[in-house]
Amino acid sequence: MSASFRPDGLRLERLSARLPALGGASAGPTVTAQGGAERRGSGWLARVEVSLDAVRFADLGAYWPENLAPNVRRWLTGNVTAGEARAGAWRIEAELPETLDSVRVSSLSGRAEASGATVHWLRPIPPVLGVSGTAEFSLDAVSIAARSGRQARAENGAGGGRGGIEVREGSIRFTGLDAGPGEADIALQLSSPLAEAVA
Repeated sequence: MSASFRPDGLRLERLSARLPALGGASAGPTVTAQGGAERRGSGWLARVEVSLDAVRFADLGAYWPENLAPNVRRWLTGNVTAGEARAGAWRIEAELPETLDSVRVSSLSGRAEASGATVHWLRPIPPVLGVSGTAEFSLDAVSIAARSGRQARAENGAGGGRGGIEVREGSIRFTGLDAGPGEADIALQLSSPLAEAVA
């Protein structure tokens, strides 16, 4: 870590940390950050840019703080259950009181690449497997631009292996996540035998 301090501010030139490996992973993700904080009225305004090399979606909940964009976190950890996120980069702004005993995140933006992801998009419909694409994040929304994937086959009402419905490309946008369950706008280009698509 490299940082400098003064009475009215803090500058973080660089922070690099290797997080512990979880669940049999060979190595944990590496997080880097830079940014700073300055006095604003009776409190502080902090801005930080965070990068992440790679993390398994199955481990995301253990690394993502619960109070940072909690509804976005809840959706991702509950609905993207396998695969890996890579090349993550986020910009976060937060307000802190003079006592530094609480944090209010006022702005969040970022993006990451996904590969091999399993995405539950409309339960109880089986998930889409092997999704690759790009995800963009804000405090109240998640947007996914998918490049490939394959709809799992339904067997007795449950997901049971790769189906014949191929996702060629698609966009999925979840909004309103800051206030409740939110809304979804899903547009997919599919290739499939007609009988399987109807089923």
